[in-house]
Amino acid sequence: MLARVKAVLSRSVGPCGDGEPLVSTGRIDSLNIVELVLGLEQTFAIAIPEEEMKAESFETAEQIASLCRRRMAGGAQEIGS
Repeated sequence: MLARVKAVLSRSVGPCGDGEPLVSTGRIDSLNIVELVLGLEQTFAIAIPEEEMKAESFETAEQIASLCRRRMAGGAQEIGS
């Protein structure tokens, strides 16, 4: 999971470490988050609701992988309800 998240990240912001800060260092901004969400949704066949598009959810590759795991565990069907 983490390796796939990092592959999606690398398309948007380049290579990064598992726990490397992304938002707080300016590597990811709000535009990157939107772009990243689209890539994650396609890669993992999930839906990430707007309320989960918070900067703290995208601070590290590990946190992004955790978000994807939660969505894959059943959260995707909640979109639109």
